[in-house]
Amino acid sequence: MKKPLISVVIPVYNVESYLENCINSIVQQTYSNLEIILVNDGSTDNSTKICETAASKDSRIVLINQKNQGVSSARNNGLSIARGEWIYFIDADDFLNLDTFELLSKEFEPTLDVIQFGLSSVKNGKITGSKHPTKYLKVQSKKEIFENIIMKPLSACLIMIRKSIIDDANLKFNETLKHNEDALFVFQILANCNKLLFYNRAFYNMTVRSDSATSKPMSIFRINNKLLYLQLLINYYKERDLIHFIKKDLEGGLKNFFVDISNYKFINKDEKTGLIKDYKEFYIKNKNYLDALFVQLGYINIDIIVYLLKLKRLFKR
Repeated sequence: MKKPLISVVIPVYNVESYLENCINSIVQQTYSNLEIILVNDGSTDNSTKICETAASKDSRIVLINQKNQGVSSARNNGLSIARGEWIYFIDADDFLNLDTFELLSKEFEPTLDVIQFGLSSVKNGKITGSKHPTKYLKVQSKKEIFENIIMKPLSACLIMIRKSIIDDANLKFNETLKHNEDALFVFQILANCNKLLFYNRAFYNMTVRSDSATSKPMSIFRINNKLLYLQLLINYYKERDLIHFIKKDLEGGLKNFFVDISNYKFINKDEKTGLIKDYKEFYIKNKNYLDALFVQLGYINIDIIVYLLKLKRLFKR
């Protein structure tokens, strides 16, 4: 019996120091029926050459070159040509255990839509931490799925997806979002998922980088982007009458929103006034789904929330 084809989509942008290791971790998988799609997103370093060399050595590799448009565009372009029954996304500065697809493929069955697994953090070649689902568990209802999801923030790199789920729901990564696009996509997958397996192993190895996007200084764009992400998430779940499943996630997102504000130094009064206005509009539009006291208090006076957060940090020193 022929093994199902797995399509692996790898967006690539200026990661010459990590890319070979990532590609090798896919090419050398013990499961061989793979389609490996490298999407070179306008790299200006040696990443382009590394992609070309890899593609010339392995017929399973497909190389797409595009102008720099961002990770969501790269993933979407890779997804548009993927032929596999199952889809997997990996970031080009990270890598997989070599038995990942072999073990996960043993779980493939006609009614299974998604497999979620865990990750290890790797710094200077050494594992510094690990997180994965607490137990091997198959669930078949939305209630069970959302009760058991613990790998947050949600990442497309920590799930294997049946491609028909993506196709039937016409799902793509949102190219407007520059942060949280991963989480929105996975939440959309979960909204359309009927059976999910939590696999209690860490297959993914995340390289800890000092120059990663999450390590960069807070910006007003990133803070506003959080509100946009939450609004898109609310809209998607509200349309499907599923919003009761994500109330805690909305509260968690807003906690992060206020933490980001407390870590940001406003350039001028107008910048702060504009952000407060945006939050008030967001709250008024969605208050029926936002019960937490801190969310309501933020509508009355954001400065109170920011003060309390800074005070909390002060006492933690």
